[in-house]
Amino acid sequence: MRDPVGAVVPGTAINIVTGNQFQGGGNARNQLQTGSVLFFKRAGDTSWTPIPLIFLRAIDNNKYFSASLPAGTFKTGDVVQYYLRIAYDDHDTTFLTATGDTSATTADEATAQAAPFTLPSKTALEKARGGPFLTFPMWPFMPMCYPRAAC
Repeated sequence: MRDPVGAVVPGTAINIVTGNQFQGGGNARNQLQTGSVLFFKRAGDTSWTPIPLIFLRAIDNNKYFSASLPAGTFKTGDVVQYYLRIAYDDHDTTFLTATGDTSATTADEATAQAAPFTLPSKTALEKARGGPFLTFPMWPFMPMCYPRAAC
């Protein structure tokens, strides 16, 4: 899960939450905080920056972890790329990456780096619903005694 889901306005933090979200019987696998990492970069950069995933909460046999890219990490026009390394104490390390509009897992980090999740940034003048907007104070456009009943 990601917040925001769509393009991000520069100066906004990006929050990533992941978990095993295991349903049914069997072995849920035990995800670890140690070794679980969010890797990110700007598209076109060569190196990935790691941020440790922090334990968020457990519900039944589901464990959730999160990481945040700090506000101001990216600027207008940047494309954020990221993938996750999920460490387990009872399973091989797994990498979570993108496949079109969905996520996929792989045991190969190079595969994850080649197909990261992407998140474009938009200008500060674009609203979440898209399109430019302009704000201005209302006082020059309102009657001197507003609401009218007060006149």
